[in-house]
Amino acid sequence: MSAQVINELFQQIIDSEEKIKERFQTLKKLNQTIEDQQLMLKQTKKKTEVLFATLSATSQRCIQEEIEFNWLKARENILLEQKKTSLIEKNDLAEKVKVLESATTVESLEFLSSCDKFLKEFELMNEKKSSFEETMKADHIKLTEENNKLLEIIHRLQAQKVENEKITEEKNELYEALKQVHIKKKDLLKESSEYEDEISQLMCLKSTLTSNNENIELQRILKEINKANEEYCYLAEHRQQLSTQCFQRQQCKKKRDSNIILKSQAPKENSQELKKTRLFSLCGSSTLVQPSKKNRFNYLKPLKENSSKIISSKWRASASFPSALDEDLFGLEVSNQESFMEVVSDGISDDEKTI
Repeated sequence: MSAQVINELFQQIIDSEEKIKERFQTLKKLNQTIEDQQLMLKQTKKKTEVLFATLSATSQRCIQEEIEFNWLKARENILLEQKKTSLIEKNDLAEKVKVLESATTVESLEFLSSCDKFLKEFELMNEKKSSFEETMKADHIKLTEENNKLLEIIHRLQAQKVENEKITEEKNELYEALKQVHIKKKDLLKESSEYEDEISQLMCLKSTLTSNNENIELQRILKEINKANEEYCYLAEHRQQLSTQCFQRQQCKKKRDSNIILKSQAPKENSQELKKTRLFSLCGSSTLVQPSKKNRFNYLKPLKENSSKIISSKWRASASFPSALDEDLFGLEVSNQESFMEVVSDGISDDEKTI
């Protein structure tokens, strides 16, 4: 009967271990799903940050391009005003040149005619001719200098004309660049609207994930995890107790071995008493009174209780941490069962075994 009970207990323990393993697998799967969702949240946050950074960069770029466009427009207006003033000055100078040329030609003709008349009427000396030639040369030099100055002014005006043509070309290029900038701006606005839609979708996903985290089943799982941690703390304390008990049992085993040696030397009459004293020491009793056959099985109750406690502790250990602690408890249980069976087989006679 006792063997059947022990087999049933072991079968129940194996079934409970399988159930607990399945439960741990489900818990691991749930923890994995939670971690995956947290990674998804982190990735979405990173994407939103990158999108906000791109939006800020594009907006700053558009602002800079608008500022440059306004500056170029102001410069264009200033250059147009300079062009108008230069054209007005050019026309005024051309009119002045025409007036001066007409005046110089008239004066030179009048002067030459008067000189011819004077020479015809009055024959002058060679000195006066040379002085007249010198004055004529000086006047000619002055006129050439004035002509050169006017030519320099004309060259400057031509250079300004070339610069104005270049400015017009730059203006056309800037207009084309501005058109391209407007096209890019439209594209960026479309992309920003698409990014905003994606951000709204990601925020919806975030809200759904946070609502899933607040589910009742997850709270229940967290409570079970906390209970498992409490049971692990209890098992750590129980393990220390078991280590002390194991040490005490090893000492008892040494004493038993010494008693066996004494038993081989002592007569057979004292063998039964030694076996019973060992049984009493395992049961926790300090008296050496021989019990009756009816009450003899009452001394075996503490051993059964100890075995049941060990089995319950093994079940708890497998429920919380079925790894190294489970192996230690299983080894202790096997050693306790072996010592229990040896003591019972030694301390009970053949007649009592049949009973």
